[in-house]
Amino acid sequence: MRKLIACIITMLTLAFPSMGQEAAKDTAKYVLNGKVFTDNVSNSKARQSDEGTKTEYTYQTKKGESFPILLSKTGKAFYWATSKKTGQRYRRYLPEIGRKINPKAYETAK
Repeated sequence: MRKLIACIITMLTLAFPSMGQEAAKDTAKYVLNGKVFTDNVSNSKARQSDEGTKTEYTYQTKKGESFPILLSKTGKAFYWATSKKTGQRYRRYLPEIGRKINPKAYETAK
């Protein structure tokens, strides 16, 4: 009985490190492309996959900053803003302007 338990414990201790290494390969944070490292985080890929379709319009804030207005894949109007605190880009949606540019995207189903 002791040999059986020792055998099971030995097999489990040998199996766990190999599983951990496989998981680590799939979740690599950076990928080397030539001499350039790129970020391999899934949420950054999702953000970059739909940068938006540029329109001929621009949006000017109260502070005087101008941004090009873009349309998302669903047709909503937005511009890319940068957080002063973290420095990350995020979408700032403009529903009032979007209704004038692309009213079909803002229709509600009845």
